[in-house]
Amino acid sequence: MFTFEKIFEKEFQIENDDYIKRNVKGDTFVDTFIYTFSQSNILVFTHHFTYTPFKTSNRYSWEKYIKYKFFILSHFLQSNCNYIDEAYKERILSIFSNTQKHIMALYRFKNICLFKTKKYLGQPQDLQFNLLSEVSPVYTIDIIQSGIKYNFLIFDLIRIINTSLSYEYNFFTDPKNIKNPWNNVSFSKTNLYNIYFFIKNTTTCINMPILFSRFFQSNFCLTDFEDHNQLIIKQYIIENCHTFNNVKKLSHIYNMIEIFNSKRIKYRINIADGFPENILLKIMEPYLKTYLLANYSYEDTLLIRYRNILTNKLREFHKNNIYFGRKIISLQLQKMYYLSCLYYNEKIELFLPDNVYLPIPELISLDCKCYYIGQNDHSIFSTTPNFNFENDNKKLQRPLDIRGIIPIIKNYIFTDEQKIIIQEKYQINKPERIELISVNTNITENITENITENINDISNNSNEYDESEPHLTFDTYTIDDLSNNELEQFIELLNLDQLMQEVSIDEDDDEDEFENEDTEEDFMSDDSV
Repeated sequence: MFTFEKIFEKEFQIENDDYIKRNVKGDTFVDTFIYTFSQSNILVFTHHFTYTPFKTSNRYSWEKYIKYKFFILSHFLQSNCNYIDEAYKERILSIFSNTQKHIMALYRFKNICLFKTKKYLGQPQDLQFNLLSEVSPVYTIDIIQSGIKYNFLIFDLIRIINTSLSYEYNFFTDPKNIKNPWNNVSFSKTNLYNIYFFIKNTTTCINMPILFSRFFQSNFCLTDFEDHNQLIIKQYIIENCHTFNNVKKLSHIYNMIEIFNSKRIKYRINIADGFPENILLKIMEPYLKTYLLANYSYEDTLLIRYRNILTNKLREFHKNNIYFGRKIISLQLQKMYYLSCLYYNEKIELFLPDNVYLPIPELISLDCKCYYIGQNDHSIFSTTPNFNFENDNKKLQRPLDIRGIIPIIKNYIFTDEQKIIIQEKYQINKPERIELISVNTNITENITENITENINDISNNSNEYDESEPHLTFDTYTIDDLSNNELEQFIELLNLDQLMQEVSIDEDDDEDEFENEDTEEDFMSDDSV
């Protein structure tokens, strides 16, 4: 502020001398009166920018003093006093403009000196820690903040700007200050103006971000920017929903499915607990933008339009994927996992019927002893052209058989080459055969002793069993090796009926369960327990 006043006093003195030379030609009474009158009028304005020890403006900050000097100028030029004519206003404006011109040149010289003298703290890098020395200088900008020189890649700054200005919480816009990522300090208006004009004046084809352009028009005031750009901010957020993190995407996806299921019981999309979220995200992400438009559009016509579009899309998805998200418990899980890895990862040909479902390896949960139903791929590929579209449509309309893979897995025999691939890449770190005596049922701590006692009771009560009938042995059988009769006999011997109360192995019940897809989320296959 003191610099401005010193320059203003110097400009006023120069302009005053020129005015005397132009208007006062002799030492007459009229010339003296004209000079005195003009000086008294101009002092009404100049006393605001003449230094005196008791002025309140001496205590103003730099930003407040800028507002103060332009407030004085605007009100003085708009005044309607009789003694202030247009010539006098032009004289005042000329003095003020010349002062501003000199002080802007001084500020620019100061910035040039700072950029020449300041050094980087380290070797400049972008936010991915790539050296900026290998990048063309056209795409880099230097910014001085807190006395330190920083070098940025302009694309990193654009990404930071868009993220800060489009910040939201549950789609309530809440723009944040644009900060330096290296020190977490907000950029000043000087830095923001430098960034704006660097993007605008750059010779490369870099489009000005719409949010940053609106922020510039709001004089980099967050309050004004938010008040006047609510619609543009929300449109930008929806158009760039692919940049959301996975947690936010999944939250919207679960809400979308819940809203859809609450109004359409017949077309419910049931997602079982434990369904892999990365698979769910990959399948449902194409519907995310339509869901956001259907819920957060400003116009009612757009809301109705996109709600109908979303409903039709989800109905079509349910029609093609009736069992999507369901869970099936199976005893042939380990062999199914190996077969799935060979089929999907190693591209080994398996002659499977068109409607038989084989889950991908990511949908097989060995820990939970189950697998999940994913998206049904209706694509039909052939090496020869087929113009019989009616037959293809009939194939596509065939219901998905999610239990037909079980007999195929039971009867499938791995080749020596496939066994080598499994051992090298997909071998599970568990023994393939588990001795039944060492099976832990988590019922009691002394389960092994109970099993031994039951075995002794069987040997002692030999009259209860006929020697001609095959006996159930406990040597090296696995659970998958047992038939249904042997499994039931083993359960009776171990007194584990309580564990099986919630599990049904009735084939008739299974068929009824598959006929109505909205009854339960978990399905049981033929070999389920």
